This record gives sequence, C-alpha cells and structure tokens, in this order.
Amino acid sequence: MNHRRVVSFTLAGCVFLVACTHSLLFKSAFVRDVEDVRRRTVPNDGRLAGVTEPVKNEYGIRATWEVRPRLDSQAYVQWLKNQFPDYRFVSETASALIFAKQVEADSYSLEVNVKTSSSGAVAEVTFAARA
Repeated sequence: MNHRRVVSFTLAGCVFLVACTHSLLFKSAFVRDVEDVRRRTVPNDGRLAGVTEPVKNEYGIRATWEVRPRLDSQAYVQWLKNQFPDYRFVSETASALIFAKQVEADSYSLEVNVKTSSSGAVAEVTFAARA
C-alpha cells in the first residue's frame, strides 16, 4: 500500500516538474526573443522608454515598449526596415510597420507605430509570440 503511494507521489511530482520546466523554458526563450527584438528597435543614438513586463494570456505572450530615436519618423521607419531581414513585412505606412515571422510552430509579430511629437519621434512597439 505504501509503495503505491510513493510511486503515485513520485509520478505526480515528475509530471509537475516537466510542466514547470516547459513553462520556464518557453518563458526564458521568449525573454531572449524580446531582448533581441527590443535591442534591434533602438538606434545607437536612441533611447528605450516605457518598458512593460511581458504579459502572458491564452494566445501567447506580449511585450510593449517605447523607443525615442533621434531620427525623424520617416528616417526611423527606413532604418527599422533594415533591422529585421528575418521578418517579412505584413503592412507598411509612413508611420507604422507590421512584421511577422514563423519558426516551426511558433509565430511572432512586431508592430511599430511611429508618431512625431514636439520632442521628436516616438515609436510604440508591440512584440507578440504564440507557441
């Protein structure tokens, strides 16, 4: 009787451990992806602002941040296009870009909306991943 309890407890622990490890690996990989994309959206003379923590929902994980480039809006959009050769363009206007990428069963999207303010260009960036 005790042997069955030990085996059941051990199996339950293994299932829990595998589930937690998978979640951590996905989150860790996503954090690396966010950091990579975030780095690629900020020009050398720009700065990162308004960073929020990634949010997980039933569809995947999403992260947002704000970039304040020293370039004007049009120049920043042009610069940004060169930063993501591994993504395809989904949509482009003078002030917004949407990129997408598929890697095996994972899909990634990057949306950048650029506005001009009195202090220069401001880009609102949203990056999302679905597994």
